Amino acid sequence: MRYRLLALDLDGTLMTTEKKVTDYTKKVLLRAQETGVRIALTSGRPVPGVKPIADLLKLPQFGGYVAACNGGRIYACATGKNLYEEFLPQNLIPKLCAFGIENDVTMVVYHEDQLITQQAENRYARFDASVNHMKIKECKELLAAIQFPIYKFLMAADPPVIQKLISKAQKTFPECSVYRSDPYYMEFMPLGGNKAKALRALLNHFGWNREELMACGDGFNDISMIEYAGLGVAMKNAQKPVLEVADDVTLSNDEDGVAKAVEKYCLS
Repeated sequence: MRYRLLALDLDGTLMTTEKKVTDYTKKVLLRAQETGVRIALTSGRPVPGVKPIADLLKLPQFGGYVAACNGGRIYACATGKNLYEEFLPQNLIPKLCAFGIENDVTMVVYHEDQLITQQAENRYARFDASVNHMKIKECKELLAAIQFPIYKFLMAADPPVIQKLISKAQKTFPECSVYRSDPYYMEFMPLGGNKAKALRALLNHFGWNREELMACGDGFNDISMIEYAGLGVAMKNAQKPVLEVADDVTLSNDEDGVAKAVEKYCLS
């Protein structure tokens, strides 16, 4: 089977624990693109947090894409235009802010190159801003500050707190898709919004079918695309539910697992 679209998660998948793409993996992905494979970097990160990796892998030259915010936005690297966008309903924002205040968590939204939060000193918010190359802006009255459409709403807290809150959040917001993307992060997206939905839109754009899609991931928010893809590959370091739905398991993100899988299925 020839795979025409390669969907790659970033953190825990394409990137090492040190948040790097190895030279070996870079070379393999450049070779794959030279054979005609299109790459879509699919991440919970916003576009500014993915763009440096897209540039490193020469996605603008090869016509690659960024599926950012867990599929809320598809960005064409060659043109700088959005192919697809899906926003949270505006009427949910007050309820989400109230839930965050009630449960004493840090709330985060993205706007252009800014990460906006009511607690700028929170370590998770600061780490997120740093990783995504964004300026951090504190707005104590977060609800009043959100005067723009958002792809997703995030809540951050220590992992045991998020673990306790996730089921409560899912029951409170049946009109949202609620994910635990990291042990310390809970994400609220439009109902049914996920990486698979965005990739379906990208495949439709090209007139390709899902059997021509190969996806690699490690986290809970990768399950939808691993299940949807013609070939779903889990990293050795993946969460157990990801390993259970994958068609194959490659080496870990610190062992060039993505490169090994691409060599096996796209370059052999």
